[in-house]
Amino acid sequence: MAIGKVLKMIEKRKAALAKKGPPAFKGVPMEVDHSADNANEAMRILGIAARDPGHPNRWKLASWAAQAALSRPGRRKFDKRDVESIKFFTDNSDTLRWPPGRIE
Repeated sequence: MAIGKVLKMIEKRKAALAKKGPPAFKGVPMEVDHSADNANEAMRILGIAARDPGHPNRWKLASWAAQAALSRPGRRKFDKRDVESIKFFTDNSDTLRWPPGRIE
């Protein structure tokens, strides 16, 4: 008999909650923290970039990584400013082979 009463109580509770509607969603607070230091360290470990010895807060991209990015198909053309920036931030930039027809 006790089990029957408990089951009836559960049914009544479910019915009351169903009438009340679903609980209001209050959302979940979200915080985003961006830190380039993690990416810098990962690129250093992988040999993609290294600190610029002439400037302690600047990183230079390895020439092989810059070359891989330059050689990707379907990329836009580079203007003079783009070329200068790429050369400035690439170690041994004189070894880069620029794709034909991609420099304005």
